[in-house]
Amino acid sequence: MRRILFSGLVLILLGCRLSLKEEAWHTPASSGDTLKLTQLLDSGLDVNATDENGDTPLFFALSNGHISTADYLVSRGALITHVNRTGQMISEKAIKVNTSKEVVDWVARQSKK
Repeated sequence: MRRILFSGLVLILLGCRLSLKEEAWHTPASSGDTLKLTQLLDSGLDVNATDENGDTPLFFALSNGHISTADYLVSRGALITHVNRTGQMISEKAIKVNTSKEVVDWVARQSKK
């Protein structure tokens, strides 16, 4: 019984550690820090990792107008068609948050691919 409880605790702690790692991309994605994102992705971070809302690094890059970072994330496998927990596609949500011409045009170009 003790071994099972200990194993469960280890799994819970590992799960917490993974979710903290998965959320380590918030700041670099939001600020367009492609170098930091490269380091995180090269160390094993999933390019389509999600936060508690189901939003990915691509959403945070786009919503803050970082087009070159969005291009980089897509080149690493980020899915523009990812749907978050509220049922919104990342591209749709991004253009609601950031209505700049650059973001809207980027989403339109990606949608044609």
